[in-house]
Amino acid sequence: MTDPAADVVSQVKCSVAAEVVRTHGRLRLRVTGLSMLPAVWPGDIVTVEAREPSQLAPGELVLVEDAGRLRLHRLIASQASGAEILLVTRGDSLSYDDPPVRAEQVLGVVTSIRRGAACVAPSNRRSRLACLFSNRSVTLAALRMRSLFAGKETLGNVS
Repeated sequence: MTDPAADVVSQVKCSVAAEVVRTHGRLRLRVTGLSMLPAVWPGDIVTVEAREPSQLAPGELVLVEDAGRLRLHRLIASQASGAEILLVTRGDSLSYDDPPVRAEQVLGVVTSIRRGAACVAPSNRRSRLACLFSNRSVTLAALRMRSLFAGKETLGNVS
């Protein structure tokens, strides 16, 4: 069961983040999900820069605003729907595409990924290892190993 108050807070945060990108052209945010493993890890800080829809290219990591939530996934394709262009995205470790979104729902493109002290350039190609992360137990093991190699046990009890 979800907490309605938490859902409202989450939607407000997403709305504010979307407004920052639209107004200032740039946003940094901490990634929390697992769908972009191994390209983007939970805890990574990504820099998103606004981009005109005509400048978007398949393979880029894009931040999408959809139904009051933000989604950071890879742009897979664009498709015409009448006079409108719809964009299709997918998380690297997912086996299915996201529902198509309108071009104006794409807030921007990831231009850098900060992982600890390192800054990583985003790849425009899905990793060949991404399919391994579609298995939840493998993903949790990878996250535990990553935290151990970083010299700190930060995962505690992961459910």
